[in-house]
Amino acid sequence: MLGPFIAGCHRIRQCAREHHLIERPNALLWLAKCYAIPASMYACQIWGIQFIEQGSEFVSPLQTAHLCFHKLEGVLGVKRSLPNWAVLRECGQEPLQFYWFRAAAKFFNSLLRE
Repeated sequence: MLGPFIAGCHRIRQCAREHHLIERPNALLWLAKCYAIPASMYACQIWGIQFIEQGSEFVSPLQTAHLCFHKLEGVLGVKRSLPNWAVLRECGQEPLQFYWFRAAAKFFNSLLRE
């Protein structure tokens, strides 16, 4: 499950270097939201279910990679002891399980409309 996400992160970093976006953390966050998060949804029906329970949101290795890729605490300039929820919300992102759950609900609702 980490392969597509790591590949997406590598492409974002490469694009940021080529277009001199390293100094613009907001651009990196938008690129991650548009490119890395959809890549992390690859095979989410397998990894997403076991981490959807309350309290296990940040146990997933994919979620850990998500937090580490951005080094979100460094982008915001806050201490590493800040809760993960606060860091993600301040960056306009959610734990990956929310994206998975939203996609599953959209799929289910589209089946009901047919």
